[in-house]
Amino acid sequence: MKLSGRNVLVSGVLLLLLLAVILFEIAIFISGPMRKQESREAAITDVIRERYKYINTFERHSFRYVVYVGEAANSYYFFDANGDLLMHKTKRELRFEEVKAIAQQDYQIADAKITLGYGYENAVYVIHGKGSQEIYLDLDTLEEVGRLEAEV
Repeated sequence: MKLSGRNVLVSGVLLLLLLAVILFEIAIFISGPMRKQESREAAITDVIRERYKYINTFERHSFRYVVYVGEAANSYYFFDANGDLLMHKTKRELRFEEVKAIAQQDYQIADAKITLGYGYENAVYVIHGKGSQEIYLDLDTLEEVGRLEAEV
């Protein structure tokens, strides 16, 4: 069998084409599930926005359950993974400053970011610490109900 420049060129082009197809498949395999999840989340938040037009911002939270926390002018709303209302709390009922003080005193987290989520069977304050550390305090009792620590 004789090697000619044309055969080497065709083989090289076919090899590059095969490599491009493999890279494309890898990209789809990696990003496909994420795109599906993002579109599902967008559909849920669209349903919530349609039902509750006064809610400004949303945050997805996953502890034991996946919930969406929506913030309006004077209240927070907690929705389940289907967009159904779980509970509603007014901003006056919440104790963010007290939770920040607990984060500093009990957990030595000076500049803690506090968000809301839904824990075991109730809403929770989520204290975001260093790295991926999260501490969950019951919304009503401020008792610790869960913790995620960053693995070293």
